[in-house]
Amino acid sequence: MIVLEAIEWLDVNESLPDDEMTVLLYHRAMCEPVWLGYCLGEGWFTADGEPLPDGVVTHWAEMPAGPEDALEVIEEPSAEPPSHTDAERYQYLRQRPLDAIENGGVFAGMTPENIVLNGKDLDFEIDCAMAQEI
Repeated sequence: MIVLEAIEWLDVNESLPDDEMTVLLYHRAMCEPVWLGYCLGEGWFTADGEPLPDGVVTHWAEMPAGPEDALEVIEEPSAEPPSHTDAERYQYLRQRPLDAIENGGVFAGMTPENIVLNGKDLDFEIDCAMAQEI
C-alpha cells in the first residue's frame, strides 16, 4: 500500500516558519537535499542545532501529518524485476560522452544544475536519488 500526502514547499524569500518550529528544509547542495531543521531569526539550523551556511536553504515545508491523515491511499503496483535489457540501457547511458548534449543524441543529466553525467558521477547521483526514495 502507498500512502500519499501533498507537501507544499515554500520559498524562503517569500515566507519563513515560526522561530524554532521543526520543518523540512531543502537545499540542493547536498546528496540528500531534504533535512529536518528550523529557522531562528534569519539563520537556519539542522534539527541537531548545527548552523547552516547563509543562502543554502532555498525552501521549507511544514512537517507531514503522517499516514493516519494521508490524502490518498493506493495499492502499490507489482514491480517487475530488472531485465538484461535494463542493464544494457544503463551501460549505454553511463558510457555516453559528456558532449552528447551539444552533439545531439541520448544522454543522462541532472536538473536544476543542467549538467550531463556519465561514469562514476552518474552512478553516484543515481545512488543518491535511489536512497532518497527509500
